[in-house]
Amino acid sequence: MRVVLAAILMSVLAACAPPAPEQREQATAPEGAVAANGCAAQVSAMWAASAQRSFIVEAVTTGETCADSWATITIRDESGAVAHVSNYAASSIRTLSGAESIEDMQRRLGEWITPAGASMDSTGDLAAWVEGAAAPSFVDVPFQPAQGITLAQYETLRAADAPMYCYEQSMESGICFAVRDGALGVIGVQTYAG
Repeated sequence: MRVVLAAILMSVLAACAPPAPEQREQATAPEGAVAANGCAAQVSAMWAASAQRSFIVEAVTTGETCADSWATITIRDESGAVAHVSNYAASSIRTLSGAESIEDMQRRLGEWITPAGASMDSTGDLAAWVEGAAAPSFVDVPFQPAQGITLAQYETLRAADAPMYCYEQSMESGICFAVRDGALGVIGVQTYAG
């Protein structure tokens, strides 16, 4: 009898419980971003990694205001598959920090993903990494190869003079990509002067 009463009580309680919140996937906002989007800016551009390969670079912002928004950058290959995605507080990116409106953020996003006159847009622009040195010998813009890239791999990339894509990942640094072994990958981080 107690078992029957317990079962009835459990089913009554379950019927009275509020429904579970609907689970929605947010493709552009990082975890914890606010639902209100008072800074809905979005841009995209194509980056040619070679004569045969291109990638679409997309950037969107999500936030109650542009001052507290999050920026998501997504790089997709020709098939639409995501090759890279990262989220950043817009205030932590030099180009995006200080945007005052959606229109201003839209313009800044365009500059972020397609920097005009990029000084390093080819692996041939990388400084030589001399045998025995801890890192390449850049004078103006130091470059730290990604973990796992050996001196020989770095010098092979440099000799290939292949297209390289870099974007700001903070106030002080940018992250750089190139196609290696048929896939887009991080090749290193460049740091900027104060």
